Amino acid sequence: MAPISKSREFHHHNSHWGAFRAEVRGGRLEAVEPFEKDPHPSPILDSIPEAVYAESRVSRPMIRAGWLEKGPGEGRRGAEPFVPVSWEKALDRLTQKQGSVSRMTTDIFEDFKKAYADLPNVLQWLESVAADLIENADAFIAASGEGAAMQLAIQGIVDGPSFRQYRVNVLIDRTEV
Repeated sequence: MAPISKSREFHHHNSHWGAFRAEVRGGRLEAVEPFEKDPHPSPILDSIPEAVYAESRVSRPMIRAGWLEKGPGEGRRGAEPFVPVSWEKALDRLTQKQGSVSRMTTDIFEDFKKAYADLPNVLQWLESVAADLIENADAFIAASGEGAAMQLAIQGIVDGPSFRQYRVNVLIDRTEV
């Protein structure tokens, strides 16, 4: 077995707590230094090297056993184990899930498009919302799935997906009633 190189490398990176320079020795994160131009670096940055290798950290993709074997809705949520899977398998599953979100979004919006076919501005807005929903499908999946809070935190979406951007003000004209 070849010895691991103990050479030092430095990489610029950022986190929710600020930008930093990571010191890596022999392929292992050893220390971080706050970005030199940050006037008020967070002391939380110092915890990053320890957190990366913490025993509680999920080091590879995990999928609920029942969902892996039988698909969504099956199994005993919360009672069954999570099993490790390869990154390839996890990405395949995510792609399948995003594909189903895309199909569902398309189906729903087809009804809206028919109903508002005579209003080009509404159709244009519906197209942009549908495209945005599909592009951000992972945030919606995370918001509805297991461990949603952690998934959103990892993605940097602190308050969950911003559904505010999809709100519509509706004015109802009752003058002919």
